[in-house]
Amino acid sequence: MRWENLFRDLEHQLDQELEYAQSDVARDRSRYESAQREWVAEVRGLLRHQLAEPKRCHLGELSLWIAVDNSGKDWVSGTVTAPRAHVGYVILNLGAVDRVYSDVAQERADSANRAMPDPDHSPRLSLAEKITLRIVLRDISRRRKSVALITAHALMHGTIDEVGADYLVIAEHGLHESRRRTGVKNQVFVRLSTILWVRLDD
Repeated sequence: MRWENLFRDLEHQLDQELEYAQSDVARDRSRYESAQREWVAEVRGLLRHQLAEPKRCHLGELSLWIAVDNSGKDWVSGTVTAPRAHVGYVILNLGAVDRVYSDVAQERADSANRAMPDPDHSPRLSLAEKITLRIVLRDISRRRKSVALITAHALMHGTIDEVGADYLVIAEHGLHESRRRTGVKNQVFVRLSTILWVRLDD
C-alpha cells in the first residue's frame, strides 16, 4: 500500500512538472512571437483586419478613420471617412503612424490564433508586400495624377514631378487642376519620411 501511495505521489509530481514545463514553453513562445513583430507589419495587419471597417489611427496630432483595401511594404491605401477635410482615397505612410485603435476582444482572439514563426523558414512576402511607398509615388507621378500631399506641417495640392531615392518634388497648383506651366505656383522638395499620406484628387 505504501508503494502504491509513493507511486501515486510521484506520478502526481511528474504531471505537475510537465504542466509547469508546458506553461513555460507557452510563455517563451509568446515572448518570442512578440520579439519578432515589427511596428510597420503590426500596424499593416491591424489596419487590414476586416477591410470594409474603418479603423482609427493617429499620425502626430492628426487623427484619421480609414477603411483599407490594399497594402505594400510600408504603406496602405484606402478610403478616409473622417475627418471631413481629408475624406477621399489615400496612400498612407505606415512609418508615420503613431497609434492605431483596435477592438480589444478581437485582437486577443487574433493573438491567440497566431502561429509561432519558424526561425528556419521565413515567410515569403507577396509581390504587393515588396512594393514600397516610393514605387507607388513614382507610379502616381508617371500617371500625372493630381494629389494632395500632407505632412505634419503642410498641405500641398499639385502634381508629383519627380521621385528620388528619399525625396520627391511636387509642382503646386490649384485643387483639381491639371499641371500647366502657367498654373504652377511652386516646386517643393519634400522628404519621403515626412509624408503622412497622399490623397488622390482626380
